[in-house]
Amino acid sequence: MRHTVEAFHRVTPRASLLLGLLLLLASAAVRAGEVSVEVRADADLFYEQLAPYGQWLPTPEYGAVWKPKEVPPGWRPYTLGEWSYTEKQGWLWTSYWPWGWATFHYGRWTNHPDHGWVWVPGTEWAPAWVAWRMGDGMIGWAPLPPETKWQAGKGLSADHRKMEEKLPFYAWSFVPQARIFSKELHTKEMILSARNVNVLPRTENITDYRTSGSRIINVGPDINRLAKDAAIEVKKAEMIDVTFPAGIKATKLEAGQIAVFRPMLGPELKFPPLATSIPVDPNLSAKQAKRQLQLTRSALEAYHQSESAQLQRLHNKELEQSGTTPGQNRLRQQHAAETQALSELHRWENHTLEFQLRQTARAYGIDETLENPAPGPGAPRQKP
Repeated sequence: MRHTVEAFHRVTPRASLLLGLLLLLASAAVRAGEVSVEVRADADLFYEQLAPYGQWLPTPEYGAVWKPKEVPPGWRPYTLGEWSYTEKQGWLWTSYWPWGWATFHYGRWTNHPDHGWVWVPGTEWAPAWVAWRMGDGMIGWAPLPPETKWQAGKGLSADHRKMEEKLPFYAWSFVPQARIFSKELHTKEMILSARNVNVLPRTENITDYRTSGSRIINVGPDINRLAKDAAIEVKKAEMIDVTFPAGIKATKLEAGQIAVFRPMLGPELKFPPLATSIPVDPNLSAKQAKRQLQLTRSALEAYHQSESAQLQRLHNKELEQSGTTPGQNRLRQQHAAETQALSELHRWENHTLEFQLRQTARAYGIDETLENPAPGPGAPRQKP
């Protein structure tokens, strides 16, 4: 038995309540295994569900994009979450963010020259939209750029070389192969992004997306090879469809099951006109807003200092362990490359933060110079 639920937003409270009850009943039926539910939606679903967690912005390059708020300094996509392997659709990313059901399964991410990491909406659902690399005991992934599009019946529009031209080193996340299924990828397993400059040449691109009927399969790393090389046990997961984002957490699951919300979207997303300025919180005074801006800048500076110190400790430890071996000069060259990469990344992050602070300062009528300005970034490059 198959039902179709049309998910419309911007409706009256009464209609919204009825829709909510229908979705709740449908979700319960899915859990009971009695019916298969197909949810259809449009751009309003993205617009309204993501608005509480970030800001929608108009851009000349990509049209409507969404920028998350309250992400930690140095954040990048596909970091706070975990990987699972499914029998039917390959590698599945489960995000720990409440907005992850949309932004890591539809559309693309890009590090915008002014806004930083923003999500470009799309209409095709996949277990994850990432590029993959593997080799030398490491495995890594990065968000596919907007220029790499999905073509029904053909696959991705760009080959590996063109794809990676749009992926700066800091977009990648690398972990030891044996730790790919860790639930603490971001806190314990991922190497510093500056170290990617030396890991990338030692790995090969293994990005592979295929289709089976209407399903998009994230083939990615060969699961059998990975299990053998990394000596890990692979427990395949099963996806359970729910009918509303809240159902991802509300649904009672058995071991090995993962709830997913994947509404069907039309071929084109039409968003309402977007504001070009930062929204002003009426409960926040100009003095309070200025203080928040200063705290935001201080947080990034503290993060940069901590990251630089961590990289230096790693370098010192490696040099101590290498002794006076002939390979020490090569190690110093690698360390120099990583230090330079981190410096460029910090300049990039300073630039995007300063742009956002200036916008917010204008919105609240605050002196744009503030206090203790961060160092100027110069001209940031898309691919440091």
